[in-house]
Amino acid sequence: MMRQRHGLQNLIHFVSLLAGIGGGLAWFFLLFLRSRSSLAAENLFLRKQLAFYQERKIGPRRLTDAARLSLVSGPDYSTGERRW
Repeated sequence: MMRQRHGLQNLIHFVSLLAGIGGGLAWFFLLFLRSRSSLAAENLFLRKQLAFYQERKIGPRRLTDAARLSLVSGPDYSTGERRW
């Protein structure tokens, strides 16, 4: 009984990981459909949000497993190289 419960928890964790990755990929592809002005407005908002957090010395939140995986396997935008 305990072994089945542990297996079910692993399955639920795996499904939530896949859902997070799928949502991230869907968001990535939807960004291609947005207008340039919309992206500029979002960029401005994110810069203001970053300044707010830096001014108040608020630390980053813990990453989810899906976010960790995307950081490891995704393209490296800082150098323009893909690691796939």
